[in-house]
Amino acid sequence: MDTIRAKILFTELRDHLREYGGKNLKYQTRITEDAVNDLADEFPEEEKEKAVREYFRYLWPGGRGGLSDVVLWDENLEKRIALNEPLARICRELNKLIKEADN
Repeated sequence: MDTIRAKILFTELRDHLREYGGKNLKYQTRITEDAVNDLADEFPEEEKEKAVREYFRYLWPGGRGGLSDVVLWDENLEKRIALNEPLARICRELNKLIKEADN
């Protein structure tokens, strides 16, 4: 698994949630901070891969819940779409990394 790419994605997600998530997404922001810390260089690759899977499940538990149900709001439709696009893209990319590692 490309854990370097996963760390980049979790970092991007953390920064996006910090900037636009507000008080309602403190839990998800903290989870992304933990993910970035656990993907630090000093940890063995096997532990990093396990961490990617675990944090992905915390943030997108499948079905309902987590970031799957989050919509960052703005009155302007175009801005609202732009605010939420990174959440969907990061989810897709992390999911792809996990699936590729499983094959």
